[in-house]
Amino acid sequence: MSKTYIGLTIGPIVKTLSNVRQTRELWAASYLFSRIMKECIKEWRNKREFIIPFTDDDTLFEDTNHFKGAGLFADRLIFIQKEADDLSSFKNTVSTILDSISIDIASGIRKKGETTAIQKYLKDYFQIYLVEKQIEDGENPIFIINSLLDGLEL
Repeated sequence: MSKTYIGLTIGPIVKTLSNVRQTRELWAASYLFSRIMKECIKEWRNKREFIIPFTDDDTLFEDTNHFKGAGLFADRLIFIQKEADDLSSFKNTVSTILDSISIDIASGIRKKGETTAIQKYLKDYFQIYLVEKQIEDGENPIFIINSLLDGLEL
Protein backbone atom coordinates (compact mmCIF):
# COMPACT_ATOMS: atom_id res chain seq x y z
CA MET A 1 0.00 0.00 0.00
CA SER A 2 1.21 3.50 -0.70
CA LYS A 3 0.19 7.10 -0.12
CA THR A 4 0.93 10.23 -2.08
CA TYR A 5 2.53 13.10 -0.20
CA ILE A 6 2.80 16.76 -1.11
CA GLY A 7 5.65 18.87 0.20
CA LEU A 8 6.29 22.60 0.02
CA THR A 9 9.36 24.68 0.71
CA ILE A 10 9.68 28.45 0.66
CA GLY A 11 12.71 30.64 0.15
CA PRO A 12 15.06 32.36 -0.37
CA ILE A 13 15.52 32.52 3.39
CA VAL A 14 19.32 32.78 3.53
CA LYS A 15 19.43 35.43 0.78
CA THR A 16 16.70 37.43 2.49
CA LEU A 17 18.17 37.23 5.98
CA SER A 18 21.67 38.06 4.74
CA ASN A 19 20.33 41.39 3.46
CA VAL A 20 18.88 42.56 6.76
CA ARG A 21 20.71 45.32 8.59
CA GLN A 22 18.42 46.06 11.52
CA THR A 23 16.50 44.01 14.05
CA ARG A 24 13.15 45.19 12.70
CA GLU A 25 14.13 43.99 9.21
CA LEU A 26 15.02 40.57 10.60
CA TRP A 27 11.69 40.40 12.40
CA ALA A 28 9.77 41.51 9.29
CA ALA A 29 11.49 38.95 7.07
CA SER A 30 10.89 36.18 9.56
CA TYR A 31 7.29 37.26 9.99
CA LEU A 32 6.66 37.30 6.25
CA PHE A 33 7.96 33.76 5.68
CA SER A 34 6.11 32.53 8.76
CA ARG A 35 2.87 34.21 7.69
CA ILE A 36 2.93 32.60 4.27
CA MET A 37 3.40 29.17 5.84
CA LYS A 38 0.79 29.85 8.51
CA GLU A 39 -1.81 30.85 5.93
CA CYS A 40 -1.04 27.77 3.79
CA ILE A 41 -1.39 25.48 6.77
CA LYS A 42 -4.45 27.29 8.14
CA GLU A 43 -6.26 26.88 4.83
CA TRP A 44 -5.54 23.15 4.56
CA ARG A 45 -5.04 21.78 8.07
CA ASN A 46 -8.64 20.65 8.51
CA LYS A 47 -8.79 19.20 5.00
CA ARG A 48 -5.62 17.10 4.98
CA GLU A 49 -3.41 15.16 7.36
CA PHE A 50 -0.17 17.07 7.91
CA ILE A 51 3.02 15.16 8.63
CA ILE A 52 5.04 18.30 9.35
CA PRO A 53 4.56 20.74 11.01
CA PHE A 54 2.35 20.02 13.99
CA THR A 55 -1.01 21.64 13.19
CA ASP A 56 -3.30 20.61 16.05
CA ASP A 57 -2.67 23.68 18.24
CA ASP A 58 -5.60 25.97 17.42
CA THR A 59 -4.03 28.93 19.26
CA LEU A 60 -1.35 29.20 16.56
CA PHE A 61 -4.03 29.99 13.99
CA GLU A 62 -6.17 32.47 15.92
CA ASP A 63 -6.42 35.92 14.40
CA THR A 64 -6.57 37.68 17.77
CA ASN A 65 -3.01 38.95 17.45
CA HIS A 66 -2.24 39.61 13.80
CA PHE A 67 1.47 40.23 14.41
CA LYS A 68 2.09 37.10 16.46
CA GLY A 69 3.97 34.79 14.19
CA ALA A 70 7.56 35.76 13.52
CA GLY A 71 9.51 32.54 13.38
CA LEU A 72 6.63 30.32 14.48
CA PHE A 73 6.36 28.29 11.29
CA ALA A 74 9.13 26.43 9.51
CA ASP A 75 9.93 26.83 5.83
CA ARG A 76 8.59 23.38 4.89
CA LEU A 77 5.40 21.41 5.15
CA ILE A 78 4.32 17.93 4.16
CA PHE A 79 0.80 16.53 4.00
CA ILE A 80 -0.92 13.43 2.66
CA GLN A 81 -2.71 13.89 -0.65
CA LYS A 82 -6.39 13.07 -0.47
CA GLU A 83 -7.64 14.02 -3.93
CA ALA A 84 -5.95 13.88 -7.34
CA ASP A 85 -6.05 17.66 -7.82
CA ASP A 86 -4.55 18.54 -4.42
CA LEU A 87 -1.28 19.76 -5.96
CA SER A 88 -2.93 22.23 -8.33
CA SER A 89 -5.42 23.32 -5.66
CA PHE A 90 -2.58 23.93 -3.22
CA LYS A 91 -0.71 25.98 -5.84
CA ASN A 92 -3.83 28.14 -6.18
CA THR A 93 -3.95 28.52 -2.40
CA VAL A 94 -0.34 29.76 -2.33
CA SER A 95 -1.06 32.25 -5.13
CA THR A 96 -4.15 33.54 -3.32
CA ILE A 97 -2.17 33.96 -0.10
CA LEU A 98 0.53 35.98 -1.88
CA ASP A 99 -2.20 38.16 -3.41
CA SER A 100 -3.71 38.75 0.03
CA ILE A 101 -0.34 39.67 1.52
CA SER A 102 0.27 42.04 -1.40
CA ILE A 103 -2.96 43.85 -0.58
CA ASP A 104 -1.94 44.12 3.08
CA ILE A 105 1.48 45.50 2.13
CA ALA A 106 0.00 48.02 -0.33
CA SER A 107 -2.48 49.30 2.25
CA GLY A 108 0.23 49.38 4.92
CA ILE A 109 2.45 51.62 2.83
CA ARG A 110 -0.54 53.61 1.56
CA LYS A 111 -0.01 52.67 -2.07
CA LYS A 112 -3.24 50.84 -2.82
CA GLY A 113 -2.89 51.51 -6.54
CA GLU A 114 0.37 49.55 -6.60
CA THR A 115 -1.08 46.24 -5.43
CA THR A 116 -0.48 44.62 -8.83
CA ALA A 117 3.20 45.62 -8.83
CA ILE A 118 3.61 44.28 -5.29
CA GLN A 119 1.86 41.02 -6.24
CA LYS A 120 4.21 40.58 -9.18
CA TYR A 121 7.25 41.35 -7.04
CA LEU A 122 6.28 38.86 -4.33
CA LYS A 123 5.53 36.10 -6.84
CA ASP A 124 8.85 36.74 -8.59
CA TYR A 125 10.85 37.02 -5.36
CA PHE A 126 9.62 34.06 -3.37
CA GLN A 127 10.88 30.68 -4.41
CA ILE A 128 8.03 28.38 -3.52
CA TYR A 129 8.49 24.80 -4.62
CA LEU A 130 5.98 21.98 -4.43
CA VAL A 131 6.62 18.29 -4.89
CA GLU A 132 4.28 15.32 -5.09
CA LYS A 133 5.52 11.78 -4.49
CA GLN A 134 3.92 8.39 -4.01
CA ILE A 135 5.62 6.59 -1.12
CA GLU A 136 5.23 2.99 -0.06
CA ASP A 137 4.24 2.12 3.51
CA GLY A 138 7.31 1.46 5.61
CA GLU A 139 9.34 4.18 3.89
CA ASN A 140 10.03 7.48 5.64
CA PRO A 141 8.00 10.20 3.87
CA ILE A 142 9.74 13.02 5.73
CA PHE A 143 13.18 11.89 4.60
CA ILE A 144 12.08 11.28 1.00
CA ILE A 145 10.11 14.51 0.58
CA ASN A 146 12.81 16.58 2.30
CA SER A 147 15.41 15.12 -0.06
CA LEU A 148 13.26 16.06 -3.06
CA LEU A 149 12.70 19.57 -1.70
CA ASP A 150 16.47 19.95 -1.09
CA GLY A 151 17.04 19.12 -4.75
CA LEU A 152 14.44 21.64 -5.89
CA GLU A 153 16.02 24.38 -3.79
CA LEU A 154 19.36 23.84 -5.52
